[in-house]
Amino acid sequence: MSVSQHAMKGIWKEFVGGGQIDPQKVRPEIFSSWQRCLGKVDPFQRSNQVILPQKEFENLCVANRELLEIGNPVMDALYKFVQGSGFVITLSEARGYLLRVIGDQDVVDIVKKINFIPGANWGEGIMGTNAVGTCISTDKPLQVYAYEHWNICVHVGVCSAAPIHDPDSGQIMGILNMTAECERVHPHTLGMVGAAVGSMEGQIAAKRNWMRSQVADRYKSLIMESISDGLLTIDNSGMITHINQKAIDFLTLYGNPLGENIYSVLKKRFGRQENYKDLLSILNSQDKMDGEFVTIFTGSGVIKCTVTSRCLWEENTVTGKIIVIQEISKIKKIVNRVAGNRAQTVFSDIVGQNKKFLECMEMAIKSGKTSSSILLIGESGTGKDLFAQAIHNSSSRANDPYIAINCAAIPRDLLGSELFGYNEGAFTGAKRGGNPGKFELADQGTIFLDEIGEMPLDMQTSLLRVLEDKAILRIGGREPIPVNVRIIAATNKDLSREVFLGNFRSDLYYRLNVIAIELPPLRERKDDIPFLIEHLTKKIARTMSKEIQQIDPEFIEICLHYDWPGNVRELQNMIEKAISLTTEPTLSIRSLPSHSFPNLTKMPTHQENGRKKLLKKVSLDAESEMIMTSLAKNRGNKCLTAKELGIARSSLYRKLKEKDN
Repeated sequence: MSVSQHAMKGIWKEFVGGGQIDPQKVRPEIFSSWQRCLGKVDPFQRSNQVILPQKEFENLCVANRELLEIGNPVMDALYKFVQGSGFVITLSEARGYLLRVIGDQDVVDIVKKINFIPGANWGEGIMGTNAVGTCISTDKPLQVYAYEHWNICVHVGVCSAAPIHDPDSGQIMGILNMTAECERVHPHTLGMVGAAVGSMEGQIAAKRNWMRSQVADRYKSLIMESISDGLLTIDNSGMITHINQKAIDFLTLYGNPLGENIYSVLKKRFGRQENYKDLLSILNSQDKMDGEFVTIFTGSGVIKCTVTSRCLWEENTVTGKIIVIQEISKIKKIVNRVAGNRAQTVFSDIVGQNKKFLECMEMAIKSGKTSSSILLIGESGTGKDLFAQAIHNSSSRANDPYIAINCAAIPRDLLGSELFGYNEGAFTGAKRGGNPGKFELADQGTIFLDEIGEMPLDMQTSLLRVLEDKAILRIGGREPIPVNVRIIAATNKDLSREVFLGNFRSDLYYRLNVIAIELPPLRERKDDIPFLIEHLTKKIARTMSKEIQQIDPEFIEICLHYDWPGNVRELQNMIEKAISLTTEPTLSIRSLPSHSFPNLTKMPTHQENGRKKLLKKVSLDAESEMIMTSLAKNRGNKCLTAKELGIARSSLYRKLKEKDN
C-alpha cells in the first residue's frame, strides 16, 4: 500500500508517541526497524553524537584498507554520474562508522550539521532506522524515504544503501550509500548503488585471487629456489613454464630462458643433438623416468647428472612435463654414504712405535698433502687399507668420495664395467640409461685399488689410459668422461718381479709407483705388539660390550714369541676370539685352544718354571690338545715331549692316562 509522505509523517508521530498504528501502512522492513528502535533510540536527536576521535578513526581506516582501496575508485566513478545533482555518497564499515563522504559541496556542508561525517556511527542502534544502519541489521539493499527514518534530523532526505559482502566469508564488510533530498531520488538510485556494490565485490574477489596467485607464485618460486636440484617444467609445445636458478646454473644456460622453447634453448647452448641426446630422449618420452644417468657435452667440458621426469596430467590429457636434474656428485655422495664408501680411519687410529713403521707413517702423512699416485706394498694384513683411508682423510679430498675395490675379488669379465661403467645397450642385460663405474663415482675423491697385482693385462691398459688422459670411456660409450681421481694402489706382490715376468705393465707400474710405501710385517715390528694388543683389546671390548680390566703378561709374552703370518689382521682376530671366549675381566690365553698359535717355535723362558706356568694356565681341553700336538711333533717321543712342555715324564704319563680314561 502506497502512503503519501504527509500521511507517513502522521504515522511516525503516532508510533514514536506510543500510539497504535496500522502496520499495513508501513513497509515491513521499516516497521520491524521501528519496533527495534522503540524505547531504545531517541527519535528527536538533532545530530549524531557518536564520533570517533581522530586517532581511532585513522586506525579504523587502516583496518579497512582493503575496503577503501576498492571502494574509493568506485565512489569516485559513481559521483561522476550524479555530480551537481545534490547527492552525497558514503562508505561505512561493518558496524556503521562512516569511512568516507563525498558529494556536492553544498550538500556535504548541510549533512555535516547532523554529523553525517567520517568517523560518525550511523548504526541502527545509534541513529535508529536509516539506510546505513538498517541495511546492516537486515543484510539487504534498502531505500529509506523521509519520515520512514526513525530520527527527526534526517526526515528531509532519502537514503539508498546496499551491503558489501566479503567474497570469502559472506559477512558484511561495509555499506555503500547515496543520500539526497526527497525530490532528487528515484527508485533506480538503489539500482545504481547495487550495481556499484556488485562491482566492488567482484574487484575484491579478483584482487584477493590475484594476491593468492601472487603469494602462491612466490611460494612456488621460493620452493623451487630452495630445492638443491635443478627443476624445470615445459608445456606440450616445449615452452619452459617454470625453471629455477639451479637448473640454469647447472646447465650453464644463457640468461633466464623462461617462456622460451626448450629445444631451441638446448640447441643454442649445446649445438648438435648428439651432445645432449640423453636429455633429448627423456624430453621426448612420455614414460616415467627415475634417476636416469645423463651426460651432456658442452664443448668445453662435460655435464654429468641424473634426470627424473614426470608428465603433467589434466583431465586425462598430458599438458606438460616436469624435469628434475640432480648433480652426479650428489648422487655419488648418497650412493657412497649408503654403500659405506667412506674412509673411516685417520692416522691417530693407527698404532705403532717401531722405527721402520714410524718412517712409513711419516711418508704416508706427507703423501696425504699431495695428489700423486701412491703404491702401498706389504703382506696381507699389514694395514694397507687403513693407510689408504688415513691418507684420503688427511688430504684435500677428505670430504669427497672414497671408494675401495678389490681387483682380485671381481670376475675378469665384470672388472671393466665395474671400474669404468657402461652405456645403455652396451651388452645384453645392460641397465636402461647405463651405469656409472667406480671411477665416475669416485670423481673428485680417491679410489683404492687393492690387490692391483691381480689386475688382468688388458684392464691394466685401460687403467693406464685413465691415468694419462684423466678421463674414462664407458663400455659402449663414444665420448670420454673427464674424472679427477686420486689413485692409491696396494699389493702384496713384488710388482717389479711381475713386470720382469711380463705379468704387469712396466709403464703402469711407474705411473702407480710415484710414492711407494712398504709396510713392514708384524714379525719385523714385534716391539709394537704390546701397544697393538692394548689398543685392539680396548676397541674390540667396547664393540662387544665387555669389560676387560687387564691383560695377562703371559698373554703378551706368548704373542711376542709368535711369528704372525697373518700380521695385524691375525692379531686382531686372535684378540677378538680371546675376548669372545673369556668370562673373566682379564684377557689371557686360558680361553684359547692351543692351535691359536700353530707356528709357535720358541716358548717364553724368562722364568724357571715358565713352561709349567704356561701349561697350568690353559684349560683341560687346551692342555690335552697341546700335549697331542707336541707328541705328534716329536713323533711319539714322550721324553722329548715332556722336556718341551717343561713337565716330568711321570706327569706326562699321568696326563695321557687321564686322557684315555
